[in-house]
Amino acid sequence: MREDVLEALMPYLVERLGRVYERNKDYRQAIEREDKIYEKLKQGLTQEQKSQLDEYFVATKAMAGVCEKLSYQQGIRDLFSFCISMISKREDRE
Repeated sequence: MREDVLEALMPYLVERLGRVYERNKDYRQAIEREDKIYEKLKQGLTQEQKSQLDEYFVATKAMAGVCEKLSYQQGIRDLFSFCISMISKREDRE
């Protein structure tokens, strides 16, 4: 049941997180720096090497996205567990 709720919430949570990233100055600066370094790295490469580099970065960013999603989901699970634990403790005292 909790997995169903979490899966239903994920699109909204991911959208919200995206807005948080967009508003964060440090994040925007890090993206700009990453893009500049990436463009420098691509200079002087053959078309095939550029394609391979692009494939590599797509794969690593996809993997990072999976890790980020798993971390976020685990954080939500931990928060739910904590809240349930606190409610149970409160009910035990009453």
